Amino acid sequence: MAKYMVQTMRAGTHQAVTYYRKQSHHPSHGESTQFTKDAKNAYAARVNVNADTVEAGKYQSDQGVPSDPGAVKI
Repeated sequence: MAKYMVQTMRAGTHQAVTYYRKQSHHPSHGESTQFTKDAKNAYAARVNVNADTVEAGKYQSDQGVPSDPGAVKI
């Protein structure tokens, strides 16, 4: 079963979005940092805000595909 990195992004009054990506067996710090950066940038583009204003939620690894129907694979 594939494992995923999962993190929710939000900014101001915009609706939060959960992002996920398939991970390696043991994600390195570099892999997880890149995932967070990519998720922040994707969210910023989606809601048309500066990436610096995006708040990253708790990072989780070794997760299944999120059950949230609005989750976005990046």
